[in-house]
Amino acid sequence: MDTNVIASLSAPMYAWNCEEWCYVLQKMYRPSTFGDKIPLYFTFPEYKFDIDVTWKGCGIKPYGVILLVCGGNSFAGMLGEVLFQKWVWIFSKAGYATCLIDLAGSGERIYPEKDQKRGTDWLNHATSDIRTAIDYIVERKDVDSKNIHIMGFSLGAHVASKTLTREPRIRSAMYMSVSGMSTASVTNIPILLIVKRQDFVVSRSVPDIELDTRETVAQANCKVKVVLLDGKEHAFQPSEVKDHVLNFLRENTCFDCAVKNSK
Repeated sequence: MDTNVIASLSAPMYAWNCEEWCYVLQKMYRPSTFGDKIPLYFTFPEYKFDIDVTWKGCGIKPYGVILLVCGGNSFAGMLGEVLFQKWVWIFSKAGYATCLIDLAGSGERIYPEKDQKRGTDWLNHATSDIRTAIDYIVERKDVDSKNIHIMGFSLGAHVASKTLTREPRIRSAMYMSVSGMSTASVTNIPILLIVKRQDFVVSRSVPDIELDTRETVAQANCKVKVVLLDGKEHAFQPSEVKDHVLNFLRENTCFDCAVKNSK
C-alpha cells in the first residue's frame, strides 16, 4: 500500500485552535481506470468524541467513515478546498473518520494534455474511482466497514448517486447542491438532500428546484430527507447545515456495530 502519514494535527488544516482535539491525516494512492493514480486522503479522529454516545477511553474505532466526493469546480483538490477541510473537522469531532477523493480533473489529477471533459466516459471512470476508495476503506482494520456513508457536492453528488446503483456497501448518502434528479436511481438506502431553492447553478437545468426535488423524492423507493434552504448560492457553509447532517448520521449509523468492532 502506498501510504504516507502527513501529519498528526492539533487543529484542522485551515487553523482552528483546539488543544484537546486532533486527527491523523494520511495520504495514499490507488490505481484508476483513468490510467493514473487516485489520491486518497484519510483522516482518523483522536481524543474526545463530541457525539452523544459514551465511549470508554481513546484509541478505539470511529463510528464510521464519511467518503467525501468533490464537485466539478474543485480544481484545488480536496486538501485545497476550505469547505472540505471544515467538514473533516466537523466529522472528526463527531467521532467519524473521513476519506477524501480527488476525481479526475481536480487537485493532483489535472492533466492539460488529456481530454477531461466530463461526459459518459469520465463518469464511468469517476464511479469506478469511488468504488476503489470504498475497497480501500473496507480493507482497513481500524474502521467499521459496516458504517460507510458518502457525501457528494454538486457534480460529486451526481457521481455518488450513479456509483450507488452498483455499490451495496454504503449505509447512507448525503447530497449537497443538487436537485432531486440524482436520487432517483438509489432505491435502498437513506438519503439526505440539501439544496438552495434558487441555486444559480442547479437552476440552469432545473427551473423549479423545489418542485423537481419533491416530485423525484415522491417517486423514490427509499427514505429521503430533504432540506431546502433560501438563497441562490451553489456552495454554502457547513455551519448552515451541520445539525441536519449530524442528526442524519446519528439516525443511520449502527452504533451497536461500531461498539462491537471496537472491542
